[in-house]
Amino acid sequence: CRSSARSSATSPPPPRRSPPRPRSSAPGRPR
Repeated sequence: CRSSARSSATSPPPPRRSPPRPRSSAPGRPR
């Protein structure tokens, strides 16, 4: 518990998933 809280405080939480990008930017990628 302590080590987990400390690690989280030292470094910011990693982004779970990239932000939604416009389709025009990535036509090769559906959705």
